[in-house]
Amino acid sequence: MNSKKLMWVMLAVLIGFAIFNVVSSFMGNQKNYNVVSYTDTYTFSRDVQTKIETKAKLAFDKTEDMEKAIEQFNQQSQQEQANAHAELLTKYSEGMAEPVKLVDYTSGLETLDGFLNIQNIVIVTGLSTNTGSEWVTGFGKNQLQLKDNSKLVFVFPEDAKIMNADPMPDETNGNVLTWFNRDQMNFPVVRYQ
Repeated sequence: MNSKKLMWVMLAVLIGFAIFNVVSSFMGNQKNYNVVSYTDTYTFSRDVQTKIETKAKLAFDKTEDMEKAIEQFNQQSQQEQANAHAELLTKYSEGMAEPVKLVDYTSGLETLDGFLNIQNIVIVTGLSTNTGSEWVTGFGKNQLQLKDNSKLVFVFPEDAKIMNADPMPDETNGNVLTWFNRDQMNFPVVRYQ
């Protein structure tokens, strides 16, 4: 895997999966940006498909580093980015009864006020399952880190009844659950009807 693809695979992990631990192993000591804000919003329904919308704002130490990142991003087609994302889903699905599969992937970026803003919209299957009497979210034994202005948001149908959540969210607003500023946590398991 060449270094450009490796960087975007790493970024797909950063953007698509709430800053999993693997980010630091990909970047090592070469991190030349700071995460100003990061939000991963998972929208669940009573269906096997889940929409994941990710918004990240990055500040680079040097303008040329941001320009290089933009150039590398633009060198990867949407299909190449989607393929890398699908590979990661396969890897993180190991050991799960039903693997998480990519259905659709779009990604874009823009610069605004000296920041690099990245947005991904991903549709996947396998993050929610129907047990007959309820729906259950889950992503195996994968763990997350939510550091510095990062948050994970789960949105459920307005008429859904949330039975329980593990771990407990840091904030609840109706059927919107939010986790933030966690050094390490399991991917949330939420039971809902």
